[in-house]
Amino acid sequence: MSSIVARIYYHKVFWLAIAAFVGRVSPRKSNNENLEYGITRSRQGYY
Repeated sequence: MSSIVARIYYHKVFWLAIAAFVGRVSPRKSNNENLEYGITRSRQGYY
């Protein structure tokens, strides 16, 4: 059970990192928008 929780946690961190990277590459979007995008993707199950 703990391994599943850790897996989800690391995937969320991964998406947050992607969101931060996209925020730097594409200044059209604010970092907050990209952060929300990453969180939404992780919650929808796109691991």
